[in-house]
Amino acid sequence: PQDEQAIRTAFAEATAAFNRHEPLSVASGDFDIVIPPGTYRKAGPELAKSIAEDFKTVFKNAKEIASIDRIRFIRPDVALVDGPFQITGTDIKPEPKGLQTIVFVKENGRWVATALRRMVPVAVPQGAPAAQR
Repeated sequence: PQDEQAIRTAFAEATAAFNRHEPLSVASGDFDIVIPPGTYRKAGPELAKSIAEDFKTVFKNAKEIASIDRIRFIRPDVALVDGPFQITGTDIKPEPKGLQTIVFVKENGRWVATALRRMVPVAVPQGAPAAQR
């Protein structure tokens, strides 16, 4: 319960950092992301530069709305956090909205985000198996 609350606090801090346009301020040193178009962004100076450019352009007025549906501990120091997200105020239409998974790791007693995977739902073909819906 104590770690779960700490993760919820770290998650809230990460959302607030995004809304201040400083998302890497609460990330681990090896943080990486996969965004809905399928783009992989690896940790390092290029990621920081890319995110800074996004906030000057397409995300200039962006705000994130996100919540937690589930926290799953893989190990005592690693947790998956799943839940919905929406980013408003972007130049992207329709606005990004879907599900995300964030991997949190406990470093020096503090929970930090190390990986973010965002998924935007796509239409499922009619007649697709129930597992795909």
